[in-house]
Amino acid sequence: MIDNEISKLRNDIDKIDEEIVRLLKTRIELVKKIGEIKHKEKLPVADENRENEKLNNLVMLANELSIPTQMINNIYREIFKWSKVFQISACKRNVAIIGTGKMAFTLASLIAYGGHHVIISHIYEEEAEKLAKSLNLEYKKLKDLRDSIDIAILAVSPQALDNENFIKSLEVLKHKIVMDILSVKHGNYEKIKELSKLYDFIYISTHPLFGPSHLPVGERIAIIDNPDISEEIKNDVISFWRGLGLTPVLIDREYHDKLMATIQVIPHFMLLSMKNAIERILKELNIDLRKDCFTTNFRQIYDILNKLEDIRQVLFEIQFENPYSTLARKISLEEINKMYLTLNSQVKNP
Repeated sequence: MIDNEISKLRNDIDKIDEEIVRLLKTRIELVKKIGEIKHKEKLPVADENRENEKLNNLVMLANELSIPTQMINNIYREIFKWSKVFQISACKRNVAIIGTGKMAFTLASLIAYGGHHVIISHIYEEEAEKLAKSLNLEYKKLKDLRDSIDIAILAVSPQALDNENFIKSLEVLKHKIVMDILSVKHGNYEKIKELSKLYDFIYISTHPLFGPSHLPVGERIAIIDNPDISEEIKNDVISFWRGLGLTPVLIDREYHDKLMATIQVIPHFMLLSMKNAIERILKELNIDLRKDCFTTNFRQIYDILNKLEDIRQVLFEIQFENPYSTLARKISLEEINKMYLTLNSQVKNP
């Protein structure tokens, strides 16, 4: 009897779920039409004001219907993300991703999804060919890029700029728009700018304000303002990224590195230290880390710690190269020490 009743209710739920999926399909088609209009009128894909207004209205409705607002918030944040993906409609460009790492993978995926022709290349040919194959994209040797591309994105580490073979290979980029994605501009910016003069390419420095991820639509990308570049080229680059669902932010180079010392150097320094501290105290107390005993906050933090571990080398590059990193770490340690002294003066250890 109970089984029959549950079965009937589940059948009703199945019908509702099918209807939800059909309605999502209808929503997607409407979103695509909006995307076509935005592309025609050269409007950005992301519209945060519209999203926030829409979400506030839905949360109010959820309250009226006694539905948990966090549930609605989570569901619609995901719907909004995919809505931006479906609005991507690009004027086709030929883009070379020069790199083989995780950000090369992320950007190649996004740009290819946006309808552009993407070519993977690098001096490390075997790795580049492997990445291209994994994404079902074209691979070409660097020397063969000369007549194949409009834009080149240097998704490489700072060490590549000291590699003579890599530097020499950039001569094929003459008259192309070339962008780097390095997190630290100090020193690296000057090196690439000199190369742009040597090889006569158009250099615009960028920094995706997100890590490796799947289709990071709605995220921001910093564009370093370069007075030597014409407004036409600058607007072309801004339109390129906007067409992929990103929000370009034009900022000064020195401000960029100061900002990254605040929002990258300090958090990464603290979090990497936290990971080490957790591992040490587990050994000191002779206990295992049981995931079924995690608090909600610790679970979220621990997930972040594990993600950062995957890009540890990149994080250390930022720590080494940012010109304000020493100051950032010094202030961090001073504040930790203040907190340590404050707490130890009031708390008795067992």
